[in-house]
Amino acid sequence: MNFIQLKCFIEVAKELNFTKAAQKLYLTQSTVSKNVKNLEKELNTTLLIRDYHQLNLTHEGVYFYNRISKIYDEVEQTINEIQSSKILKQRRKLKLGYTDVAFEEEWLPIAIRLFTKHTNYDLIPCIFDPSRNSSFKEMLNSRSVDILMLQQDPIYDDKIGFEKIFSKGFSVIISKDDPLYLKETIDPQDLIGRRIFLWDSHINFPAIESLKFKLMTENNLFYEECYDSAAIVAYVRAKSGIGIVPSVLFNKNDSDLKYSHLQTNINLDYGIAYSKNNNDFDRKKVFNLIKRSISIAKERW
Repeated sequence: MNFIQLKCFIEVAKELNFTKAAQKLYLTQSTVSKNVKNLEKELNTTLLIRDYHQLNLTHEGVYFYNRISKIYDEVEQTINEIQSSKILKQRRKLKLGYTDVAFEEEWLPIAIRLFTKHTNYDLIPCIFDPSRNSSFKEMLNSRSVDILMLQQDPIYDDKIGFEKIFSKGFSVIISKDDPLYLKETIDPQDLIGRRIFLWDSHINFPAIESLKFKLMTENNLFYEECYDSAAIVAYVRAKSGIGIVPSVLFNKNDSDLKYSHLQTNINLDYGIAYSKNNNDFDRKKVFNLIKRSISIAKERW
């Protein structure tokens, strides 16, 4: 039995809902469920009745919750008081560069809260525009930022490290009244004769160059380069054409548009870039918390 098991059970008992409990704890639903099951196994007692779309406490669950929640609150308060007095004396700033895409706006607030609660770092977000600023290596090496959320493609420097988080391909942005709207996956051949706005960057992205080559040589497609994803969305909304962007730029708030997967074997790795010479922060702890924040956000996204 451990604190995380108890905390998971207490929140589930309060909410009687695994999803809401997971959101409050900044954990995935599967993690919360697993911890509660392990607790029941260790106690050799059923604490929850899991019916279809309904969750209730057993008699033993009610008794255990009433007793353990008070004890847990006292223990947690004591730990927090000790840690707070210690952390306040040692806190330092950790500057994180990010590209201001919609998905990052979803997970960054989660990360800030997790860093504040579980580390001695104050996470400071700094917007970085990869389409206009090609000096990201200098930003890292000069410590203007400690880490950058970036796609690995433009990183070709032995002094820059990269921690991969996930891989994504490309998406085709389509308006609701477009004939392609019903297709979940778009073949490049489907785009013949269409006006295409292709996202590009002033930074050299080998994957983007590979996609350009593939579109032109294998599919005889022509495109217009655009360095601003917001402009591409505006063109699509104006029914001036369709857009092609890295899938990481997907925005769930564009409810009038659809982001369909482009059938291609070209992917971009999204992750954390850092200077290998910067040893001022605990990389493992920082990377794990960012990955945890992204994992939580992906469930909502």
